[in-house]
Amino acid sequence: MNFKRILISLLSFVALNSAILYADTPFKEDIDFRQVKTSSLELITDLSQLDQVVDIEVYYWYGCKACYQLEVALEGYIQKHPQLKVRRVPLVAYTSWRSQAYLQPLMTELANNNLEVVDKFDLYKACLQDCSQFSSFEASKDWLKAFKQINELPHINESEIWRKEKIYRNRADSFSISQVPTILIKERFAIDADSAKNVDRFIQIIDFLLTQGAR
Repeated sequence: MNFKRILISLLSFVALNSAILYADTPFKEDIDFRQVKTSSLELITDLSQLDQVVDIEVYYWYGCKACYQLEVALEGYIQKHPQLKVRRVPLVAYTSWRSQAYLQPLMTELANNNLEVVDKFDLYKACLQDCSQFSSFEASKDWLKAFKQINELPHINESEIWRKEKIYRNRADSFSISQVPTILIKERFAIDADSAKNVDRFIQIIDFLLTQGAR
């Protein structure tokens, strides 16, 4: 018996069936999603700085209505799959977006000072109504004091905020992400608004990649 020929035949059968299964899937690479070519490991020289690879990485801007709608839907999806690890990254596609990118690390700083943070959906609603309220870091602090009805904020490590905002920009650049909303799956696949078309398909593609595409 020619075991080599049998092995080759079996491998060919597996490959053929894998190709058939992939061809029959409802979502196609380079149409509904794309592969990314960079990973966190390639971004650093010191392994101690390596970010954990998460299941879902959300690139957003608070002035983006589609981002708001996607995050609402994503919240429901994550509640059904609590094991998923999620990271949110504000995108700085334009210089005018930089001030809004300060909001996420600002909330982290406030949490570190035991001050209840503002829910992301409240930030979305405020920015969608009038994003000039967050046109600068000082303006954001003024809005926060008014929203929380307090006169002063606790001490904030501003250098940490600037550092994190730079990390956000470098991270988006490394994965060639330039529009919102964009979802990165396990640092392997990216889905953007152009490929997903609508919120429902966004969630469907996310689920497909997590359960089938990103094994």
